[in-house]
Amino acid sequence: MAGKKHGKLGRDVKRGNKTQQRYSADLWTYAQAARYLGIAEATLQAWVECGTHAVPVVHLGRLVRFRQASLDRWLLSVECNTSRLVPATAAAVGAEAL
Repeated sequence: MAGKKHGKLGRDVKRGNKTQQRYSADLWTYAQAARYLGIAEATLQAWVECGTHAVPVVHLGRLVRFRQASLDRWLLSVECNTSRLVPATAAAVGAEAL
């Protein structure tokens, strides 16, 4: 029995089938993405809903999903570059203490 075809690409979308799982395996839920990022699920939901951190998402109707590759690129883009910080000199630290 042939699977139900969907869209222009004609991918099989049988429910409960490994074919469907193959296409959605790289799409993570809030819980999976939050665990990967090391933050609370509620924090991730707030970031996405408010748009404060521009977290990359995939919208599937009302569902929100995340791709690991997109999250990795996003993390690199928001990473702080601490090598630009100038360490405090001993003289400056001593002057502040007075």
